[in-house]
Amino acid sequence: LSNTKTLSLATENLKFLVAGTLFVGFFAFLWDGVLLGLGSLKHFATITILGSIVGTILLIYSFIYDYGLPGLWFSLLVSLLIRTSMGYYYQKLR
Repeated sequence: LSNTKTLSLATENLKFLVAGTLFVGFFAFLWDGVLLGLGSLKHFATITILGSIVGTILLIYSFIYDYGLPGLWFSLLVSLLIRTSMGYYYQKLR
């Protein structure tokens, strides 16, 4: 993949998924730190476990149906979206 044309063809569809993952991941890890700072280890564990399970299920699904790199990034993005939304919910709960 050192050829620039080959590399850009392989990663052309990933720009928005990678950018979305970075954006959503910022908030996911921000609220992880808030919850840990507040001593909400039970909420943090629930968020992490649920996000990991959903991300793993989507990852396996994307491998079965051969979605390749976009499937990998999409499963990571959904996992982080779950962590972000649950982190926001638990932060507002306090």
